[in-house]
Amino acid sequence: VGSLSIIRKVSTRQGGTHLQIQQQLGLRIPRAVTGVEPTVLNPRNTWDKAEEYDVAAAKLRALFQDTFAEKGYETLGISARM
Repeated sequence: VGSLSIIRKVSTRQGGTHLQIQQQLGLRIPRAVTGVEPTVLNPRNTWDKAEEYDVAAAKLRALFQDTFAEKGYETLGISARM
């Protein structure tokens, strides 16, 4: 299955509506999508070393949080979700 095909299936939640929440980034990830290998649905599962994913996700979260604070989005009434 190609990447675009997977994206389309995931975005329309074909074959499943049950979601899991990725803790560090708050991503909503379907548990199952018809025709898509379950291991590719959660980005953590695609890394050879899950601990390295955790470190990278933590860094990405910090970047999002720093940018959010720097841009002053909260003063516009936009609340942080991470």
